[in-house]
Amino acid sequence: MEENPRLRLWKVDQPDYEDGDDDIFESQVDREVNDHNEPLAVTDLEDDAATGDEDLNLTTEEEEYLKYRFSEFNPEVDMDSPEFKTGMVFANATELRHALAAYSIRNRVKIKKTRNEAGRINAVCENGCTWKLRASSDSRKEALTVRAYSAKHTCESTFELKALTAPFLTRYFLNEFRDNQKMDLATFAAKIERGFNMSPNRWKLTRARNMALTIIHGDEAVQFSSLRDYGKELTTSNPGSKFFLSTTPSKVAGEEEAKEHLSTLYWSYDACTRGFLKGCRLFICIDGCHIKTRMVTKDDESDKWNGKICPKIKKTAEKATELAKSCRVKVAAVDLFHVWSGEYEREYNVDLKARTCDCNRWQLSGIPCHHAIACCKAMRKDPDQYVHNCYSIEAYKRAYAYKLVPLRARVFWEKQPGMQIHPPLYTKVMGRPKKNRKKTLEEKITKDGAKTLTRGGLTIHCSICGKANHNKKGHDKYMQSVEANEVAATREEEEEEDIPSILQVK
Repeated sequence: MEENPRLRLWKVDQPDYEDGDDDIFESQVDREVNDHNEPLAVTDLEDDAATGDEDLNLTTEEEEYLKYRFSEFNPEVDMDSPEFKTGMVFANATELRHALAAYSIRNRVKIKKTRNEAGRINAVCENGCTWKLRASSDSRKEALTVRAYSAKHTCESTFELKALTAPFLTRYFLNEFRDNQKMDLATFAAKIERGFNMSPNRWKLTRARNMALTIIHGDEAVQFSSLRDYGKELTTSNPGSKFFLSTTPSKVAGEEEAKEHLSTLYWSYDACTRGFLKGCRLFICIDGCHIKTRMVTKDDESDKWNGKICPKIKKTAEKATELAKSCRVKVAAVDLFHVWSGEYEREYNVDLKARTCDCNRWQLSGIPCHHAIACCKAMRKDPDQYVHNCYSIEAYKRAYAYKLVPLRARVFWEKQPGMQIHPPLYTKVMGRPKKNRKKTLEEKITKDGAKTLTRGGLTIHCSICGKANHNKKGHDKYMQSVEANEVAATREEEEEEDIPSILQVK
């Protein structure tokens, strides 16, 4: 068989290498350049022996710290599903107790503390299980350290755990109550069942929720006692703001001395007052008018609006424009009109120059009613020009142009002199609290839609004796009070006769 000429040529061109000829590779390869014949950057590497701990030149404290560097328990992260190990450090005994309770609930085991002291805690699993933990104070870390730990369980899981207490539920769900303080018990129970597959009773859920809300809002008595300090801090950080309070001395049953209880409280921020005067419509009211204090958000929100008036007022005017289609307008004089509304059942006079209408809606709200808008459409005028200036975007910006200065932390508040302020007295009445407004005499409506007068304010009479201010049910009680008054009057007359006269007739 003849040899291929191409193969022969390739053999001639290639060097004659033999296995194990490393010296030839070293002579043929340049290690100082890369694949593109570019010089490599030379790094001056230290000897591995130079990085040993003995050459770090550490102080005695640093060496002790590295020598006794144990793993620390982080309650913010590890409390959800605790895992113990020998050498783990806890800040105090309370933190370890909480971790044992969380471990018991998460793993469905009954953990019993055979020794429960501030400096030493020993815990075992019930029913002869091999799990155990022993922790005590350690002078090296000045904290509670796990000295011995056996993680193996030989017992069965259980659903009856005393560790699922109201304080545990409060600690576990505290952040969720911060996000939703109006969480109902049904939602709370559903969260516990999803997280732990357990269903506590309604009383335990109520206690846990009340404890969480107490932590969030703080102690009521402490909050009221800090009112003067809060007022001082408010007027200092926001000059021009007003803060007034008054107290009433009252004595509570079982107390010897009267205490100052809060009676009335008023405060106003200077930024809100200035914004109200600059951008709001002045009027007299019987309820209240408020400027929302999230001024930065409101100011940024108004930058996105288009047009002259605010979006909500624009929608109100658009609804009135739809109602204006059913109105018929007749010109009476310059800017004075006579309007028939609906099916011509009612008639109104509208004065565009005075901005008045007989329906009084325009005068009360400052927004043209549908009668006024019908007149504007008839005269080809823009109804937006008759909207009060307080509803313009410029006025909105002026109202929220002033900024509030946040208050400092409570530790920086200046303590004010004066008697301690206690919460206002609250008398619990019988029955379910009333939520509806008290209606006037002519506001009562029967089932058939008729309006009737109530009997409020009428003088009632007894059907037995015919006397006023009591009825048949209260007759006996009334007669007893009458007899008691007669006896008291007779006794006073007898006492007056026994007193000798000090006047002498000359």
